[in-house]
Amino acid sequence: MTFADANAFAAAMTAAGGGRKDPVVVINADANAPHQSVIRVMEAARLAGLGQVSFAVESPAR
Repeated sequence: MTFADANAFAAAMTAAGGGRKDPVVVINADANAPHQSVIRVMEAARLAGLGQVSFAVESPAR
């Protein structure tokens, strides 16, 4: 989805939650993702009233 603004993304997140009780937002951003992009997703989640935000992480190959 193209990020227009935090309010529009918050509305999209609310719709994606489909009325579920306490949906979880999972942010999966690699090392190349701009910090600001992650902050924008977190702000949209806050505006949507989604308090459960989690981060998916990938362990480096050994």
